[in-house]
Amino acid sequence: MSILLWPAFALVGSLLADWPWRSGPARAAGGAFRGLLTLVLAISLYWEAGAGIGRAWRRALVTSDRITSAVPAFPAFTEYQSGVTTMSREADKDIRTTIPFIVALAIIGVTPVLRLGVRRAPPRISGAPSGAA
Repeated sequence: MSILLWPAFALVGSLLADWPWRSGPARAAGGAFRGLLTLVLAISLYWEAGAGIGRAWRRALVTSDRITSAVPAFPAFTEYQSGVTTMSREADKDIRTTIPFIVALAIIGVTPVLRLGVRRAPPRISGAPSGAA
């Protein structure tokens, strides 16, 4: 459920920001909202991913289920191989947690392009034609 929360929020927010509002301040607020949403998602992505491989290294140090073999190729790992393989598994887990943020940022980037495909209604003409005498 929480995996779909950020992309759904980004989709709704982007569609509201790109809605063809008639009011100038509403369009400006939509642009500001899009920028703020992008900033929040980027900070959340950085917070979730951590800085580099250090987070996976720390998680691999404290894990209780170390990888000690990869049957049939390696019946037993050395301490180094076990540590590298365990850290690789922890890094894969970390990458999977960043996928919703990446999808949400992609949605924010794609919705303006999708808006170009939406047909706009012709402008309304009010009053009499300008050439009438």
